[in-house]
Amino acid sequence: SIIGLQSETQFNVWVVAEDDEDLMPPYPGQPVRAANLQHHPTPVPVFTADISYPIFATGYPNIPYADLAGTQLNVQTKINEPGFVYYVIVLANWTYHKTYTDGTARMLPTPEEVKAGTGPGGMGQIVAGVIANPMSNQTVVTTIAGLESQTLYDIYFVAIDDEHSGDNPPNLQPFVTKIHFQTRDITPPEFQAGFPAVRIGGESLDVIVRLNELGKYYYIVVLADSLAPTAAQVFAGVNYPSQYEDSGFVTPHA
Repeated sequence: SIIGLQSETQFNVWVVAEDDEDLMPPYPGQPVRAANLQHHPTPVPVFTADISYPIFATGYPNIPYADLAGTQLNVQTKINEPGFVYYVIVLANWTYHKTYTDGTARMLPTPEEVKAGTGPGGMGQIVAGVIANPMSNQTVVTTIAGLESQTLYDIYFVAIDDEHSGDNPPNLQPFVTKIHFQTRDITPPEFQAGFPAVRIGGESLDVIVRLNELGKYYYIVVLADSLAPTAAQVFAGVNYPSQYEDSGFVTPHA
């Protein structure tokens, strides 16, 4: 065996042979026999195997905040050699065998589980897929959909290089990378039953609001025979004749 070579490197192995004529007993009266060495060595070109798994560039994988929406997100991946990035999304802190006390409870999936598209223990996955990274050190942007708004998730990544000559099998990262994120709230608040309500005075009134989440409310007051305003007009409090406008902040009530 030849050791100490550099992986993923082109070499020429030069080989020359000789026979064992020098080991044969001499004929009577003849001189000692000499081995016969080939006149020219034979080259054997080789390319040493790829034994290195891909590495994410600094700051990758990444989920830009501006690309985080209600039911989808964009992820950015970049690795130092051509390959693929597998991902799996689970609910935040999802735990396999969560209530077990035998040591099998775990939140972290293995690299093989992420590659297979599952969470820890082969369970818990909500969305999974694979991202092709065909070029070294090139950012790839991928949209992942199928999520619920205003929800906490964990996404796990693992990278593998592509299969090429001298690389069998491909090299899978021995660890996973985790990003914790929350999808945005894209649902407007709802009024609780019986609201909004109005407490009436002679020359004044009170608007009473209860919402199902933290938020603000806006209102305008117009004569009863006026056209109904749009939500945008109530919000803006402008471009509507004969009105009174104001706004308020309200906390949610059960």
